[in-house]
Amino acid sequence: MLYTKTDFKYARAVWPSLYEGEINRTVLFKATIGCGENTILNITAQSSYQVFINGTFVFHGPSRASHGFYRVDRLPIEKYLTENENEISVLVSGYHCHNFYQVSELAFFICEFSDGERYFAPSGGPLWSAYLYSQKLQKVERYAFQRAFCEVYDLTLGKPLENLGAALELKEYENEKFIEREVSYPDFPYESCKSFIEGGKVQKSDTPRNFSPWWIGEVGKKYSGFLPSDLIVSSSELAG
Repeated sequence: MLYTKTDFKYARAVWPSLYEGEINRTVLFKATIGCGENTILNITAQSSYQVFINGTFVFHGPSRASHGFYRVDRLPIEKYLTENENEISVLVSGYHCHNFYQVSELAFFICEFSDGERYFAPSGGPLWSAYLYSQKLQKVERYAFQRAFCEVYDLTLGKPLENLGAALELKEYENEKFIEREVSYPDFPYESCKSFIEGGKVQKSDTPRNFSPWWIGEVGKKYSGFLPSDLIVSSSELAG
């Protein structure tokens, strides 16, 4: 056997029922927990997630696996639990499209905490809430045929990690194909700017461009994406 099966103690895989099956949808999951020694965050998601604790970036995952399998990350987070009540924010993006970067499957989020003696605050439980993350725009161009979507944000739509609007109703999903990560964890070092070299201005040209690759103009049932007429913003036009 080339992998080690695992499971969650109490957590359940969830996703907002309103957005089931959608492509390029990002949802903000939030919970508040206390501080404690040896606290581990056990987590995975489809397609990708980012963890923030009290506004500080902690981790991005999961490690990729083959179709139908999901690697579980086990993250020591004790040093980030600096308050009596700590805000856990998890941004989950579900791409759900055909590409060579992520498998095309329904989006979900699952996690729970442990400290060596107990498991607590499982997803699907009362401590977690989910909100539409409106800052990240959904209807944007594909990055390329091999990748999913461009990352486009509207920073006027609230503050980072701010939960706007009402909490979303969550649907639970059955999943028995969780496996251990079994590959090394990356570091995320912070690098400060060493020197400023040059500055300038850019201006959008009014000259029409004939840039229309097929992964932008020919999306359909066999190639997931948004039609040009449905795009909120066209990155290829802005780059012109």
